[in-house]
Amino acid sequence: MGGADGLWAFLKDHREDKSIMSCNIKIFGKHEKTGEVIRDGVPSGLLFNHSYGLLDLIELTGVDLQGKEAVHKLVILRNPHGKTEWKGDWGVGTPILGINKKFLDDYIKTLDDEEEFSLNADDGIFLMPY
Repeated sequence: MGGADGLWAFLKDHREDKSIMSCNIKIFGKHEKTGEVIRDGVPSGLLFNHSYGLLDLIELTGVDLQGKEAVHKLVILRNPHGKTEWKGDWGVGTPILGINKKFLDDYIKTLDDEEEFSLNADDGIFLMPY
């Protein structure tokens, strides 16, 4: 299986194996970019040439923006510098996070103490849609 579903399955397998995972935004070539990634003219909160720890993958049952039940594939990432976080969907203050806060809080309560996280803490941990 390839594509997005294949990558999701690959990442889930490695999570189950307790692998250390990370991701980064790297631009190769003569004109290496630095600074914040701009998407559709809007700052994203992500930085070029910067790595992020991939803490977990979750499939959260919640609702979509129309209030219909939906399963959201999300990644939990951490900026190791603890500064700047994703500003897009599922970022702090976004509508989709707001209407799914209860579902996310319920999920967090199921985690072991050392795995719990708070999106309100200024620690660089954030959610992104997969």
